[in-house]
Amino acid sequence: MNRSAARHGPPVLAFAALLLLAGCHHAGPSDVLRPSNKFVLDLVGRYDAGRTKADSAAVAPLLAPGFQLITAQGASLGRDSLLVRVAAGGDQGTRSDVSVKLFDRVTLVESHWSGGGPAGSPPDDQRCTMVWVLRDPGWQVVLDQCTAVPRPAS
Repeated sequence: MNRSAARHGPPVLAFAALLLLAGCHHAGPSDVLRPSNKFVLDLVGRYDAGRTKADSAAVAPLLAPGFQLITAQGASLGRDSLLVRVAAGGDQGTRSDVSVKLFDRVTLVESHWSGGGPAGSPPDDQRCTMVWVLRDPGWQVVLDQCTAVPRPAS
């Protein structure tokens, strides 16, 4: 056993591995166990960047087993279906008006998504709620539900 392992013991090493697996190498223990708004916004930013840049490898570790995306049109996509959609071209849009509600092992993120789904789909406005849960190997999204915001009558 190296000196670092002997000095810090298995729990510290296990926690360090947890952080690396979660892709949170910059995060401290308090960020993972009791995240700050900035930490959560960074997770959401990574999720959005992966989806809009068609980077399923970036999105996959953020999706919990059993993940569900409920689209504004009412479709339900599971984890594998979303990853296929992302790999095929991703989603087009931007998130704004983000509100984070922190709880012990659950975080709710409410936001406005402007854009739409895959390239070529009609643009729309949506209100979205995401549920993030602290799991092994870290924070993962279990639900992303969006509701269409009706366009004003012209």
